[in-house]
Amino acid sequence: MISTTRSDRLATGRRASARVARWFGALLAVPLAACHTRSADTAPAGDERSNSPPTQPTHALRPAPWDTTQGTGVLSNGGRYYVAYRTKPDAIPLNESFVIEVCVCDAAKRDTLVPGVQLLAEARMPEHDHGMNVSPSVTLRPDGAYEVSGMLLHMAGFWEVYFDVTRGGITERAQLEVHLD
Repeated sequence: MISTTRSDRLATGRRASARVARWFGALLAVPLAACHTRSADTAPAGDERSNSPPTQPTHALRPAPWDTTQGTGVLSNGGRYYVAYRTKPDAIPLNESFVIEVCVCDAAKRDTLVPGVQLLAEARMPEHDHGMNVSPSVTLRPDGAYEVSGMLLHMAGFWEVYFDVTRGGITERAQLEVHLD
């Protein structure tokens, strides 16, 4: 019979916990592509879709393609990003597809794009506990803005639109409320 002390059992438990944490960490590191995304900068040649969200190049800061300081925008929950947006058409239609143009800017300099970010977008009706019936597509444009196409809010009522901004493995969410009649 092998005798073990309490400290031996605790050390064994910590090693097992570390293995489980590494396994779950690797699992969680896989990009969660909740929507189909495509970008000329990130998709392999000849590949129509990429499994990861489009990513801003990590080089120098550049100005936003429109005046993001005077329009509609929302701060991310961690306070690092200001997500400026505009919709096409201007008024979000009920049960019709629309587009959202998005600029991910530095919260302190709302006219400057943040390089090296990934963007995912979705919408949900929290009071009904469901989302959209379609998956939007996020595309990185040459001017540094993102285009979220295929948005469709199919019911009247209260919606939340989420922009998940990821940089360096850290995700912050910018959230806006939409009331459709």
